Amino acid sequence: MCFFCQVNIVMLHENDPARGGCEFGYFFTTTPRELIEAGLYMPIAVAMHPMPHRGVSLTLAAQAFGGVKTKAARSQPSSTAMGSYSQRPPPPRPPRTAAKAKLLP
Repeated sequence: MCFFCQVNIVMLHENDPARGGCEFGYFFTTTPRELIEAGLYMPIAVAMHPMPHRGVSLTLAAQAFGGVKTKAARSQPSSTAMGSYSQRPPPPRPPRTAAKAKLLP
């Protein structure tokens, strides 16, 4: 969760050197000490591995962003380990009150 804005943060850690990846320990040498002590790295980062594990990494990243496996993805074989994910549906809206109903078309 963002310390100042109350927003969830998803951290991805690129491990593939071909994509600019680095050792996770490097971040502890570049991050201000105050942020580390405040718990910036308490949530576990999703590790983005190179092939042949890239599909699993992408699936975990999709789940971290709220993706859920769709029914179609479960019933159809996929050529990747990722399958098919979609965003969770938004929560139901509360019913309109009579006052609001008059103002809205």
